[in-house]
Formats: sequence, structure tokens, C-alpha cells
Amino acid sequence: MRLDVGLCPVEVDIFLNAYDGPRWEIAPFRHRAGWLIVSEARMMMPFAVHSRFLVAAVSDHGETYPPGIAARILDIPTSLPRDAECDPPEELEDAMDALYWDFLGTTDLENLRYLQDAEAQATAKIHAFEAECVALEAKIWARVRALRAERRRDGLDDGQRDEIDARLNRLLAMPDELAHGLRRRRRGNASGNRDN
Repeated sequence: MRLDVGLCPVEVDIFLNAYDGPRWEIAPFRHRAGWLIVSEARMMMPFAVHSRFLVAAVSDHGETYPPGIAARILDIPTSLPRDAECDPPEELEDAMDALYWDFLGTTDLENLRYLQDAEAQATAKIHAFEAECVALEAKIWARVRALRAERRRDGLDDGQRDEIDARLNRLLAMPDELAHGLRRRRRGNASGNRDN
């Protein structure tokens, strides 16, 4: 078996009889020679780092081993490495490329799930904030009605009416301020999601 280590392929013998696991796990390698390459695929995202070791193996007869089977070779005892007598076949690079594209596809799906979860959390926060605003607005209008009823009461002097009017003016300005704050928060969440 020849291993591609960085830019320097090396050759090793694998000792199937020294493998500790079940015999059926190493059956695909009996009476075979081939190539193995191990690479770390890594993708940096603003919110996560995705990393995975990729293992590709092909036999000298052009058979491509599934990644799970190829990875078993790493558990089999080997001889010390020596210089390889020939270069790896193109099929080995093709197998590694296929694994890398699979990694990218899986990573895209994980990133999409992350973004969907973040969007759902932001939407839930906005809905909770809207519900709080509706409840607060209902309290404001209930207080406005109470103050208007109090202002119509007999026996109030001008000073008391002026005080009630000032309180009414403050309360009547609150729904507009609330709506403006809600719009500002929505814009902030939307731009924050775009920045992420």
C-alpha cells in the first residue's frame, strides 16, 4: 500500500493478520495493493468552523473504496514508510475531489440550518416584542380613557384640568413613539441578520 503524505508519497506494507477487529472488515484489502490519501477539509464561516478528515483509497485495479471502508486502513498496523516506486493514479485525486465536494454540500446544508434557526429565533423575538407593544398600547389607551373620564368630572379646577391635559398629551404621544421604536428595532434586526 502506498500513502500520499503531503507532496511526498511513501510506500508501506499493511499487516492484515495483525488487525484487531473482525476479519470481514479487512476482507476488501486482501490480495490488493493500492493508494490511500488522507486530507483535512476545513471551511471557515463567520459563525462556525467546519472541519472533517477525508480518506480516499483506490486499488491498483482502479477500484474506489467507500470512505468508511478506506478509513479502516488507518487502523491496520503497517511497516515503516519508504520511498514510493510510482506516482498515485488520477483516480485517487478524483476520489478525493468527490469527497471534498460532498463535504462542501454537507457544510452548505449545516450552514443553511444554522441560518434558518437564527431567522426563526429573530422572528420569535420580533413577535414577542410586538405582543408586548400591543399589550402596552392597550394599557395606554385604557389610561387615556380613564383620564378623559376624570377630566369630565364635576368640581375640577383649571389647575387640575391642566395637569390631566398634560398627562393626556404625554400618553397620546406614546403610541407614535412605540410604533417608531418598533420600526427601528425591525430595521436593526434585519440589518443585523444581513451582517451575519
